[in-house]
Amino acid sequence: MVPQQFHGYQRSRTQLKAEDYEGSGSVTLDAIDEMECERRWVAGVIRIWLDEEWTPLECHRVIADEVAEIYMRQRSQGDDDIGSIILCIGSELIGSDIWFESFTSSFEVANKLSEFLMLRMNMEVCCTDEDASCELQRYTKMIETEQT
Repeated sequence: MVPQQFHGYQRSRTQLKAEDYEGSGSVTLDAIDEMECERRWVAGVIRIWLDEEWTPLECHRVIADEVAEIYMRQRSQGDDDIGSIILCIGSELIGSDIWFESFTSSFEVANKLSEFLMLRMNMEVCCTDEDASCELQRYTKMIETEQT
């Protein structure tokens, strides 16, 4: 197995499938070593994805920062269940004014974050194409480049 690196997370290339978690009903996120790095990564992948999916807009930065803030708050409170965190993000942001200028919604963004988090953990993600992992690696490199 060849190790794979995603922003401080090292995983083997062995794909984990949903049946590997049968009976648990949830995905547990790994502990965070560097809180600020994690916040920047979450905000970065969401902003870059939004900008590339539609068109670069200032509201994408605001959305990404809000998502990262809620994500980090939940994680700092000990929440490591991906479903719980995504539900919290989607629910808290659903009534926000930030969506008026964007082409997306709170739950679409929250679900995309769950996809990125699971890909970073080298899990198989339903309804993604083979390029999704490469996309995440590219986003991560772009974030690291912006920080240097």
